[in-house]
Amino acid sequence: GDSCGQGSGAGGGVSLEVGTLAGNGSIQASGGNAVCSGFGSRRGGGGGRIAVYAQNFSGFNTSSIKALGGNSGNNTDGGVGTVYLRDTDEPSGTLIIDATGGLAGWTPLGVPGTNRLIIPDVVIIRGPNTSVGAEHLGLVLEFQHELRIENSALLVLDGPSVVFAVPPVIRNGGRLEVTGPWTLNVPLTLTTNGVVTISGALTSTVPVNLLGGTLSLDQLVAPAVSLLNGAV
Repeated sequence: GDSCGQGSGAGGGVSLEVGTLAGNGSIQASGGNAVCSGFGSRRGGGGGRIAVYAQNFSGFNTSSIKALGGNSGNNTDGGVGTVYLRDTDEPSGTLIIDATGGLAGWTPLGVPGTNRLIIPDVVIIRGPNTSVGAEHLGLVLEFQHELRIENSALLVLDGPSVVFAVPPVIRNGGRLEVTGPWTLNVPLTLTTNGVVTISGALTSTVPVNLLGGTLSLDQLVAPAVSLLNGAV
């Protein structure tokens, strides 16, 4: 909930299991706002977690499912939470982190005290106010399905602590920032004004084919490199 002078409440959790999801309403688990002035340490509450399992989503606008962070006023805004959508006829779902229409707090992946987070689903990180990173240094993030960073969202990774099973896609102004060294065993898909910045060296065991966007790094070791569609 909203708070004055203390950290505001987080968005909590919503789990919904239905055959068909339909209508023109919304589902929300947004963080609380810091509602008064004069307290320099107040923080907006973090967005919560929403999980929706359905056989049919076609009658509902899933962009109306939101877990936005709360407003701090002038301090630290809450990070957006997560929305998980799963077609119950499919073996995996889609994890969405999207602060579009919300505030620019940070969203951590993982939990304290763990050393590895395995994500078996498609991950979509999008929106100009969306900033995501590992919960703590040394936490290995393993993406077993496609990762998409788009619409000016930012993902910050530690190169030695990330594993991609399939090529990540950075597009439409999405930004990936990696602290190297980084070894990549799958193709890097960079298109349509996507930006990848690596502080250190990238060693790719497969050819690097850039279909647009910008790759900035200190050193690149790869079997071959091709730049298409104005890639830099």
